[in-house]
Amino acid sequence: MTTPAGGFLGKLAGIGEQMVLWGVLQQAIGAAGQPALTELAALVNADHPLTRLSPADAATAVNRSFLSSGNGATEAAAAGIDAGRFATLRLLAGTAPSPQDLAAALRRGVIGEAGTGGSSTSFEQGIREGNLLNKWAPLVKALAKIWPTPQLALNALLEGQLPQAEARALYEKLGGDPQFFDVEFNTSGSSPTPAEAAEMLRRGVIQQNGTGPDATSYEQAFLEGPWRDKWAHAYLTLAKIWPTPPLALNALLKGQLSEQEASALYGKLGGDPQFFRTEYNVEGNAPSPVEALQLAKRGVIPWTGTGTDTVSYEQAFLEGPWRNKWLKSFEALAEYIPPPETVRTLLEQGAIDHDQAAKWWSDYGLADSTVTAYLNAATFNNTAATRGLTESSVLDMYYAQLISEDDAKKLLDLFGTPASNQGLMLAYVDMRRSITAVNSAVSRIQTLYVARKIGEQTARDALGRLQIPAVTIDSVIQTWNLEASVNVKTLTPAEIADAVKEAIIEPDEGLSELQALGYTPYDAWVYLSTKLKTALPDKPPKISAAPLGAVIPGVT
Repeated sequence: MTTPAGGFLGKLAGIGEQMVLWGVLQQAIGAAGQPALTELAALVNADHPLTRLSPADAATAVNRSFLSSGNGATEAAAAGIDAGRFATLRLLAGTAPSPQDLAAALRRGVIGEAGTGGSSTSFEQGIREGNLLNKWAPLVKALAKIWPTPQLALNALLEGQLPQAEARALYEKLGGDPQFFDVEFNTSGSSPTPAEAAEMLRRGVIQQNGTGPDATSYEQAFLEGPWRDKWAHAYLTLAKIWPTPPLALNALLKGQLSEQEASALYGKLGGDPQFFRTEYNVEGNAPSPVEALQLAKRGVIPWTGTGTDTVSYEQAFLEGPWRNKWLKSFEALAEYIPPPETVRTLLEQGAIDHDQAAKWWSDYGLADSTVTAYLNAATFNNTAATRGLTESSVLDMYYAQLISEDDAKKLLDLFGTPASNQGLMLAYVDMRRSITAVNSAVSRIQTLYVARKIGEQTARDALGRLQIPAVTIDSVIQTWNLEASVNVKTLTPAEIADAVKEAIIEPDEGLSELQALGYTPYDAWVYLSTKLKTALPDKPPKISAAPLGAVIPGVT
């Protein structure tokens, strides 16, 4: 039976048979001599390196700058790849940014969203050049928007921005596992520091003990912080505020503690003992420079001398806040300078001369023009007693019209009175004189009118001539009429007694008249009996003044 392979070989006849035999023989020889052939190939390749890079490797080498574009194209051409296909291989050999990097670049505006082609650097082209299918591009684009972490929901609830239900929903939406929401919320946010909690405890704002998510105590504040629990008691001592090291220095200065006790307290309060003595020496106040000057001038302290235990003017100045360069300048204040008014008095009394007075005034800070004014005033006052005349004396003489207005002005010139003031002073004197004259005339008219020496019309005419306004005249005459109506003459006690004695009036009437004048009944009886030289009947009792009775017409 003839097989298909046999039929095929039969067709080939002798040639086919030879080819098969040679092929089998080649395989047999190749298998047997492969090691030798491999060694031979290696020797030949080493002497004649003719194997080309693959087009893909050439494209990668050009992209990485290992080959120039020309050399890469030559390698690809040896494998039958032309320049256009080699350019395509170069594009395939590169790697695009990852989808996440593309999304970030798009979000930042570094690349555009659309655009295709080998030269395009867009989000769309980047997705196509990667291994990600194009259908996922919208998803990657959506991831360009960065969402916050679940902590945002916790912070929003802590700060009262969201109610608890909305915060829980947002927490889960942002990737948080709901089973941890309460734990994360209770451990979020900051608690007071141990020192702040200790301060709150000292002020009574919070309690010391108590734990739990809703507890506000010193213990809970400490647990919510990053501190180890073993330090809680130590921090609690900070609730008591200690004074600063200067307390020990002040206690020593004021004799409250001995130096040994003060030094120990100084170190306990945080002061470094090596600075105790120095701080003590600069603590407290020294006398002011002016006070120290007085002490030195009185001999209580010496002028010079320095040192921590020295009491002198120099040391007092150095212990003050003043710069040392002013020491000598302050010493000049030791010389007392009388006040300007005292200097003027001394000059007026001849105790000092003009030069000394001018020096003191200048040292006191008076300007030259002021010094000159003081000198002129002192000189004038010094000669005033000798002249025996004053401004008031001149004005009095002018008032009495003993001197004329010109004479008065000449005399006022001697006193240095300004001309403008002279006119005002003399005009005032003229006004005083006029007022006095008018008042005197009005008083005389009043006396005559009230005494019924002149009539009303005469009084009005006289007041009119004095240039008193008519309205004022009416008011004045009305007042004078009232005064005249009460200007009534009454009998004297002696006249009453004489009238009884001469039997002009009866004794009882005389007693009534005397009582109307202010006598008590007893005094009136005694007075009238004495004048009549006989005791009147009905002697009244001796009592105090009788009660005020009714006015007796024509008597009181």
